[in-house]
Amino acid sequence: MDLISIKKKCSSLLPYTYGFFLGAFFLAPSSKSLNNLFYLTVLAPALPLFWDQFSKLFKNNIPFRIIVFFILYCSLSVFWSPTSDFGKSLRIFRHAIYPLIFTSITIHLFETKPNAFEKILTWLIVAAVIGAAVNIFMWYKDNPFPNSRMVGWGRIDNPIVLGCSYGLVAIITAARAFKATARTNIFIYLTATIALFIFINLTQSRLALISLFITLLAIVVLRLNRKTVIFLITAVMTTAIFLLLEPELLQRYLDKTALERFFIWKQVFFISMDKPFFGHGILDRASASVHGITYRTPHSIYIGTFFYFGIFGMLTLIYIIFSALRLAFNYAKQSKDYVLFLLCIFGLLCLAGDFGILLDHPSGPWLLFWLPISLAVSQSKRNEKAGQRTSSFDIALNSKATIDKSSEKS
Repeated sequence: MDLISIKKKCSSLLPYTYGFFLGAFFLAPSSKSLNNLFYLTVLAPALPLFWDQFSKLFKNNIPFRIIVFFILYCSLSVFWSPTSDFGKSLRIFRHAIYPLIFTSITIHLFETKPNAFEKILTWLIVAAVIGAAVNIFMWYKDNPFPNSRMVGWGRIDNPIVLGCSYGLVAIITAARAFKATARTNIFIYLTATIALFIFINLTQSRLALISLFITLLAIVVLRLNRKTVIFLITAVMTTAIFLLLEPELLQRYLDKTALERFFIWKQVFFISMDKPFFGHGILDRASASVHGITYRTPHSIYIGTFFYFGIFGMLTLIYIIFSALRLAFNYAKQSKDYVLFLLCIFGLLCLAGDFGILLDHPSGPWLLFWLPISLAVSQSKRNEKAGQRTSSFDIALNSKATIDKSSEKS
């Protein structure tokens, strides 16, 4: 088998293996299993295609170039980290290449195989619903329901990351509920969205709920009609009733621990000012002590970027974020479909209150940052050629009936 045949085979398999990998965020039993799945389902079939995809994107897509520069700069910070050695440096460079490959593959698939993403997103919803059921069963069979804070089963075990990850899927189901015309589809997606809301409440993640409500409020502002208003009222009422029925949950949402993040951010920010331009390096540890408890993560991607990579890293990240938001919003204005923009907003809100670094094995930031940012960056060429063809994201979020209808109109 020659190289061309191998590339064709990998190209035809990649949408399925990539989609399976995304769904595995909710179904993989451990981080190791998800890492191995990434190597087998994304990395292996992507390698024969990677250089062609990378060179084409790097040449034609300016935001992608900045992403490459940001990842390279962050990984090079290992050389001015206080505890650098060869083994740690090699690990950091490995962790840098993984999101780079994931980003380039995501952009490539959205540009070349848009129809496949309808199935990928549908599978993502199915995987999230199955994962939610498994999580609830595995946790509450040994813990009191619903007062105990649910810790995830599988790869995503942190309750905050768990809530945010399922919130991302809730936005997709909400978007499909808005777009659906058949009552059956509206009922299915609306039910799935409400179920995901209840699941997020069980994680007791304030960050996920606040980010989700801000994003849903943005939906109402951007798409002010009866359906969106009814949906927002339903979501608020569902959450309110659930919390009122379980006052202990409501009390935990309102306790003083909500302010701890502000003290962490303040301390890490002032430590960051010691090395403001290039940062402390990716291997340093950001630590903050609040009420006698020591936290070793900045609890914010933005504070963390300033700490690890300094002003230069922060400015580069800001450029990437604003470029992605601009591309997503321009597409939204052209297509009247704001879902891509809302996914970016939701992910960026979640990252403001947790995590610390974007270079890692497959983890929460891949779903909340690299995925929506890559989808937005994939619209770069289409923004330049607006109106010439239907966007891949529009295809992916519509049902088959809606796709046929839009094709007839065009």
